[in-house]
Amino acid sequence: MSEEQFANRASTTLVGAIDGGATSITVASASGFPPAAQFRIVIDTEIMLVTAGAGTTTWTVVRGAEGTTAAAHEDGSSVTHVLTAASLRNVPDYTRRDVLTTKGDLYVADGNASPTRLAAGGDGEVLQADATQAAGLKWSSVPIPYGTPGSSAPGDAPTAGSASTASRSDHVHGREAFGTPGLSGPGDTPADGSAPTVARSDHRHGRESAAVGGDLTGSLPNPLVLQASSAFGLTGIISPPQFSADQNNYDPTGLGAASTLRLSTDASRSLTGLAGGGAGRLIIILNVGANPLVLASESAGSSAPNRFSLGADLTLGPSQGALLSYDGGHPAGGSRPPRSAGARPAARRAAACPGLTPTPPCLQPCWCLRRIPTPRTRCSSE
Repeated sequence: MSEEQFANRASTTLVGAIDGGATSITVASASGFPPAAQFRIVIDTEIMLVTAGAGTTTWTVVRGAEGTTAAAHEDGSSVTHVLTAASLRNVPDYTRRDVLTTKGDLYVADGNASPTRLAAGGDGEVLQADATQAAGLKWSSVPIPYGTPGSSAPGDAPTAGSASTASRSDHVHGREAFGTPGLSGPGDTPADGSAPTVARSDHRHGRESAAVGGDLTGSLPNPLVLQASSAFGLTGIISPPQFSADQNNYDPTGLGAASTLRLSTDASRSLTGLAGGGAGRLIIILNVGANPLVLASESAGSSAPNRFSLGADLTLGPSQGALLSYDGGHPAGGSRPPRSAGARPAARRAAACPGLTPTPPCLQPCWCLRRIPTPRTRCSSE
């Protein structure tokens, strides 16, 4: 049986009328139709099998294919290439799923280069070329001999296997010997290893030793930290836009890395709370404007963790500032640690130094006042 041929959307017209017994037809054009037989066409309701003449306009046909009835057809009738059930059954075996019947089956080419099935082999079998077989291949059991495994030890050099086998398994892998590990300390210079091995593991790494300065003393890699010098200063100074209204939960751009806030107002404005608190964090607030800036104490305008706990509202005039620290608060029901012996009461401290304001105990996280620098006032240390 000839192999079925296919094309897409091929159609033409019949040239000359035919009766139900004609086995040759003439068409207006073969363009678009398969260039070789066989293929199938339909005229009206009759399916015909084209067996010869493909590529020309005169075709030899088998009439009434696939159970249709051979009938007369008029000149000019439509002739269309079709895909039918019989044409699908006539596709090559290598595209048909039912040809492969067992797990492991293979498609191979026979002596005529035609696809054929090679049944799966048995467990442990290997595929070998065999010209005596129709498919040129066969499954067989082929034992592969192995030599005696070789062994290797540190310091061995590589050697080829002597066993006449595929694996040559009695070979030896070279394994490097290692020298004594070297030691290095501060001030050492680099040194090559002396061990005659690839690793040269008794080499030495150089480690820098250099004097340090600034707020450090000694030498690297283990300097000591000195008391901060008079040049010590905080970084992270920001100057947010001027206040034109009271501010709650104030969180300006750059607050997270800031140490100093330079603030100004267009009139007397209140600041009820500051975001970004964390246990022990210090913030300096400076009034760099010409109008009063009021730090409102315990104002409900801000969330509890952002509020100021100052005992009373604090007004910062022009060129005045306040140092605040964030107190993480004491456990519920607890109290502040007892005052050390010799410390003066808060009222006496405030009277002796107007620039130092006492702060009530923080029972929850809040910003607390530590010191207000007051112009032209010097306070004795406690």
